[in-house]
Amino acid sequence: MSRALLIAWAAASAAGCVATSSTLGTPRTAGAGHWQIVPSAGWGAQGTWTTNVSILPGTGTSRAVPSYSSQQAPFLEAAARRGITDDLDLGLRLYTFGVGAEVKYAFHQTPWAESGIDLSVAPQAQASTAGVAASLPVLVGWHFSSGHELVLSPRVSWTTASVNGQNTLWAGGGLGFAIHLGESLTLMPELIGQLPVAFPGGVTPSPNFPWIQGGLAFIVGGVKGPRPPEAPSPEEAPPTPGPPPAAAPPEPVPVPLPPNDPGV
Repeated sequence: MSRALLIAWAAASAAGCVATSSTLGTPRTAGAGHWQIVPSAGWGAQGTWTTNVSILPGTGTSRAVPSYSSQQAPFLEAAARRGITDDLDLGLRLYTFGVGAEVKYAFHQTPWAESGIDLSVAPQAQASTAGVAASLPVLVGWHFSSGHELVLSPRVSWTTASVNGQNTLWAGGGLGFAIHLGESLTLMPELIGQLPVAFPGGVTPSPNFPWIQGGLAFIVGGVKGPRPPEAPSPEEAPPTPGPPPAAAPPEPVPVPLPPNDPGV
């Protein structure tokens, strides 16, 4: 497998984002003071065209013979994320070929309900002997009444290969489904596809094939599912009603006097 493919894979798997490499995570942050540990594994592949030169028998002339092949690679990853605030996570990722750092900021997280939409952005950067990569996925999650979540992650990525300095701009997206198994455990499969769209300062291969990657992660820890509403502070809490006022005593009813007897 070429170094260019390895760095392409590193970009496609920044995700997380999840994933993400793979994003392999939901738009929800871990929560202030909480940790998340995310081990994952998967497989990536990209097709390539190669050209072989053959000599025509008896003519001495040559001709180019194109052939298609695919390059594939398994991967292992482990990520650790820490909630700085309820809307901000910082993370470190170790993967098969290097290390990476990531940030997740949530623009919107659903209130205490098993429905609604979450929205966050999760920029990432990675480095390895194959080169450097950066990715900017946007995570959009739809909650279901069962507590599970469908996650879409459109993204753009940039890679620079160390072997030849080739720069590549990628565009694509991912689709994942978070299956909440408990308060501190989520199972998340994810599929990502990215297509090289520009090669600044380099040679554009023809045709351009997408990088396809599938992965499976366990998200351990953090705050799972929508958070309950915060209790109001004592200053904001409404005053406690006192006992009802005592009933007023009844007014005296005047008693009529008997009439005077004139014979007395």
